Amino acid sequence: MSRTGVTIRVLVDGQQLDDGCLDWSAPPAQHLPYGLSADEGLRITWGRSSTMEQPAPSTCTFPVTDTPGNLYFRSFRIGSYVRVIADAMITGGATLPAFNDPDFEAELRAVTSNATAGRGTRRVETGSQAAWFQPINANAISAVQLPPGTLQPPDSNPNAWDNLPHLGPGQTWQLQVRLWVPQGVSVAVRPLVYEGPYADAATALPPIGTVAGASGWVTVAGSVTPGVQMGWLGVQLESSGGLTWEQAPASWQWNTDPPSSYEWGDFIAVWIDRVQILAPPEGASVSQLVFGGRITDLEAAADGDSPIINVTATDFLGDLGNRFVGDEPWLKERLDTRFKRVLSLAHAGDEPAITADIASTVAAVMMTWEDVDHRAASGLLTDMTTSVDGVLWSATHLVSGPFIKLEDPGQRPSLYQLGINPDTGKIDVLNINTDSLPVNQRPLDISACDVLRDPVKFILDVSDIATRTTVSWQEQTLGDDGLPAPTERTEAVIDSQAENAYGTRNVSAQTLLTTAPEATVVAERMLARSTGQWRMDGLRVADADFVTPDQAAVNLLLKLLDGVTRGGLPLRVTELPAWSPMGEEAVCYLEGGEYSYVAGGWELALTVSRATGLGANAPWDSMKPAWRWDDWTPTVSWDDLRGVAAPAAAELEE
Repeated sequence: MSRTGVTIRVLVDGQQLDDGCLDWSAPPAQHLPYGLSADEGLRITWGRSSTMEQPAPSTCTFPVTDTPGNLYFRSFRIGSYVRVIADAMITGGATLPAFNDPDFEAELRAVTSNATAGRGTRRVETGSQAAWFQPINANAISAVQLPPGTLQPPDSNPNAWDNLPHLGPGQTWQLQVRLWVPQGVSVAVRPLVYEGPYADAATALPPIGTVAGASGWVTVAGSVTPGVQMGWLGVQLESSGGLTWEQAPASWQWNTDPPSSYEWGDFIAVWIDRVQILAPPEGASVSQLVFGGRITDLEAAADGDSPIINVTATDFLGDLGNRFVGDEPWLKERLDTRFKRVLSLAHAGDEPAITADIASTVAAVMMTWEDVDHRAASGLLTDMTTSVDGVLWSATHLVSGPFIKLEDPGQRPSLYQLGINPDTGKIDVLNINTDSLPVNQRPLDISACDVLRDPVKFILDVSDIATRTTVSWQEQTLGDDGLPAPTERTEAVIDSQAENAYGTRNVSAQTLLTTAPEATVVAERMLARSTGQWRMDGLRVADADFVTPDQAAVNLLLKLLDGVTRGGLPLRVTELPAWSPMGEEAVCYLEGGEYSYVAGGWELALTVSRATGLGANAPWDSMKPAWRWDDWTPTVSWDDLRGVAAPAAAELEE
């Protein structure tokens, strides 16, 4: 069984498979719908095996057992939708931050209805800021919705709130709000359940309390048991009433009754200075969608007296390989425009549209005129991605489902930086000090103590070496009839020094680019990744191998399983033996893997790339002005500086 508590759920067309422990002596109405043979293993294969290729469609395979009299698996069909979900609990109970910025010190996130809202210092109980809202039409109810995190534009950043604890089935959470309510005003406090980080994804629940104004700070608190499978908690405040001229006491005198500090807004504005959303004492649920796709193969056979069916499912990228688009030539256009064109043409029936998250650094690159006639959508998307030296990930999220993620690997967090090599005293390329990175860009640490030693190998071979790269591009020429007839041109980049050492090893790519400089940039980037350095193979992270299966182990597994962020995830393997060719700390990026759930626990075989030639480059003005050419390690070349971050502040101060 799982030592970390990271478990699995498999759903087919929304029906959850059980873990294989069926009581067939029970009445049929009590049977769980299917029997997942978890001990026989579920396997997910995703990603790519090297940085010179595109990821293949992800696949998922698993066996299902049943009994001759209860053939529930007959409801499976080609095209049935499979979801594999990893579940865990985050411990900490009431200490877990489930509402970002509860005192509104940094910002106000609000959606209003018949109201205006803002932050200010006029009514503050704690800290330096508080939030307020007041009606536009005092004769109608005004409302403000306060989400737990920053709201996202529709169909974007579905994992924006993945760092926030969310509701689990049957859990009871606590909601508490501090309010300053004017006399004559009534405020109802409703919990909000968000199904995603979007303004239109909120559902209001019945109020947990109502407070009548007394011109002072009061607390409204209550329990929330939504009974939903997943969601995040926010709060909605509804204001009504307020003193009219006729309701004001006749004995009031200005500057004495009410206090002289009052302004007109103090008779109608409601202030909020603390929102607390507290998880249950036992912890909060965290779930990651590991795989989502459709069944492509079913194979039934006998298993003793019971049937067993082997299921194979492929993600939507495989489906796009069978959707053919194009019936007229496409003019020269931006990459993001053509991406959306292909996805729109490939969209079928009433299924949800597949969206694309395209790196801003490549979105505006121009794609050549192309006479597209009945080509697979996935091939067209791959051609565009290869043209800009990008990576085409098929991502999947528990809330928003599948989407395409076009990554620019040149924008990954740099895992190397310039600094003084303590052994030589020269400026060199060193492993980065992770403390210098923003928290959300720091590599995920994997201790060598938590992985098995024997499968791990360090490899240096010619397959990682390229001495020249050749990249084609399309000059926008016209034919004799005056119509577009692009002419293919080629740009080559050669590392003469490497060819003298290793011989000629060429890597080539065909692109849809329209200029020679753009093709040269792609060629240089490809060459920079092929430096012939040691890489790690056989890295495996398994539930059963953790020395201490604590919360850190849970977080590590969930990060590696996350179907949105795992592609290109920066990693740092620590506590390697002194003989390691990569040093006692090895930095790399996650490019793919084979994930298994066997005998009640996850086993993740990781495919990683050495973090050479990937990541953002240090700008010129980040160097130390006093550095001279002779201060550098002689073996460092220009290509070695690709993806290398600026020196740490301490290096610049010396």
